[in-house]
Amino acid sequence: MNFLPKPVGLLLISLFPFGLLRPAGAQTRAKPGTEEDPRAAIEGYFAAHALGNGEFITQTFTLDAKIQFVEGGESKVWTRDEFAKRFLQPATDEYRRVRRVERLDVSGTAASAVVTLDYPQVLFTDHMSLLKIGGRWKTVSKVFSADRRDAGQEAIKETLRDWTLPFEPRRIAGNIYYVGSKHSAGYRPHSNAAASDSQHRETWI
Repeated sequence: MNFLPKPVGLLLISLFPFGLLRPAGAQTRAKPGTEEDPRAAIEGYFAAHALGNGEFITQTFTLDAKIQFVEGGESKVWTRDEFAKRFLQPATDEYRRVRRVERLDVSGTAASAVVTLDYPQVLFTDHMSLLKIGGRWKTVSKVFSADRRDAGQEAIKETLRDWTLPFEPRRIAGNIYYVGSKHSAGYRPHSNAAASDSQHRETWI
């Protein structure tokens, strides 16, 4: 039984072929969780960091892959094997580390990805280029930047030091004094049994 009026049915049939068309420049969708997906290579890269195992680097990077970055205003380059040797064991603060794929663009056998490694002391941003070689995706190059958080940590330490920095007690009224540190203070009674305003011995209670 046909529940669609004839004009509507003809409209759906006429539009159907166009739904199968895709612009030539559209992003290619790979099957997630398979070797056809560039994410498989990126997940291997993440595993190298999480497990401290350089074998994941040699498996997911090409032999001639280059890792480039800037240090002290100068360009630095690591080979794949030099990079892999840096992974010795899991980090003690691994439970605090977060890794994300921020962007992934795929065009046929080429792909580019932006991933972030959000660590307590530093935020790494990686720009990775990948190729599908022999049916498997591999990273052929990586450039990265490091946004270190040392300055922020020092600011926190300085604030904590300020909190414990004492100041001279201030008399408010009678035996009530304003006491404490730079960012933490309160009022306390003061006992001075043999006292005058000009000369007394202080006992804090």
